Amino acid sequence: MENTEPVKPANDTQDSESVDDEESNELFDTVDNGEEGDPVGWRQRRREKQRARARMRAELQPLDEVEPEKKQLVREEYLLVVSRRLAWVTLSVLLAVVLGTFGPTLLLESRFPVSWFSFGVGVLGGFVSLQQRLSKILDVELFHLRYHWVNVLLVPLFGGIFALLFYLFTLSGTLEGAAFPTYTVLPFSDPATTADLQRFFAETYPATGEDFAKLTLWAFAAGFSERLVPNIITQKVGPI
Repeated sequence: MENTEPVKPANDTQDSESVDDEESNELFDTVDNGEEGDPVGWRQRRREKQRARARMRAELQPLDEVEPEKKQLVREEYLLVVSRRLAWVTLSVLLAVVLGTFGPTLLLESRFPVSWFSFGVGVLGGFVSLQQRLSKILDVELFHLRYHWVNVLLVPLFGGIFALLFYLFTLSGTLEGAAFPTYTVLPFSDPATTADLQRFFAETYPATGEDFAKLTLWAFAAGFSERLVPNIITQKVGPI
């Protein structure tokens, strides 16, 4: 009588994979129990992270999926959270600028850092711009601001960067006119030296109080209007 081997079920591969997973879990449990000399409890921390991610995914619910009678309440809760987060982010950036560069330079070196001042004013402009637009933005944008810190952080940072770029545009003479600030710049020696650059950064200031006020207003406008500096670049350089 001929011997025949039993046909393996179709899910044999899945069974073997589950066995491998069980063996892997047993290995992790063994490591966590200290049999391999690992006292850090890696598996327990991994489980806690997985539970935290599961809770976060459960909370992620776009506004268009919320029941109509609850949508307004949810949107108001999102606006409150984003407003708080934006305020903390802006305050943190400004404190970092003041305590890290502006304050020490002003107090220890008795020098007013115009570039960092422009950056800080631009950060404030970006904060005011987003805060003003919050109630009018689309539900999708509000959802991303609610659950992604990076999106909230980028707005004031871009405002500071745009203000700094505007400062460089006026300092270089690329933007000139009665509406733009002028500066007192010490001449470079021939050939230029490192000392010239140091004096340039340390002793370049708006020429008058009016010019300082113009720089402050334009730095705020550059942070407030997201298209101001990009439009200037497009106008001066042209489409790339």
